[in-house]
Amino acid sequence: MSEWSMKRFWDTASAVEVTGGFQIELDGRNVKTPAKHALIVPTKRLAQAIAAEWDQQVHVVNPDKMPQTRLANSAIDKVAIQHSEVASLISEYGASDLLCYRADEPEALVERQAAEWNPILNWAKEEFDIALVLQTGLMPILQPQSSLDKIAAKSY
Repeated sequence: MSEWSMKRFWDTASAVEVTGGFQIELDGRNVKTPAKHALIVPTKRLAQAIAAEWDQQVHVVNPDKMPQTRLANSAIDKVAIQHSEVASLISEYGASDLLCYRADEPEALVERQAAEWNPILNWAKEEFDIALVLQTGLMPILQPQSSLDKIAAKSY
């Protein structure tokens, strides 16, 4: 038995500004998520990336080659309706985020971790006032509860 697949039927995929964000359209027809919600995302850049994924499909739609579409579908169909549960899971992850656990040697690794990870932590501090504790090694560290609460509050 063969698996169901959707064949390409459109000429052009586009990102169209609508109330609440940017909608993905195929030849002017709205794209729907698997749960039949309108595929509307908050930014033009993301909408354009999703439209490009649809335009890159040749004969048969291959969801494995559409990561932005899958991400948006998940956010709309799953995360939006389970927001508080997802926010709680994200805040728990913040308590053990790998960005907080650093090597103390070799120096090249120490420098690379700082170069790659400090900008993310600095952004969280500046944008959301979330400060996380850093440590060398893998021993568990406690993060400030106020920071974890802010992560939960900002998870959307």
